[in-house]
Amino acid sequence: MAERTLKEYATPSTDEPQAIIVYPTVEGNNFEIKPALLNLVQQNQFSRSLTEDPNLHISTFFRLSGT
Repeated sequence: MAERTLKEYATPSTDEPQAIIVYPTVEGNNFEIKPALLNLVQQNQFSRSLTEDPNLHISTFFRLSGT
């Protein structure tokens, strides 16, 4: 087993996943963002508090944006 340097641990690898968020492809450009959806997103902003779960926040955002 080859030893790795500290720099090699910090350098991104192509073997590791790059991004968690995958943007969907948009088939058309005839959509409307309703004000009610914008209000829901604005009311559920991530506050970075120690008690807030970022995974739950992203899950909620995906659920809201998928409607």
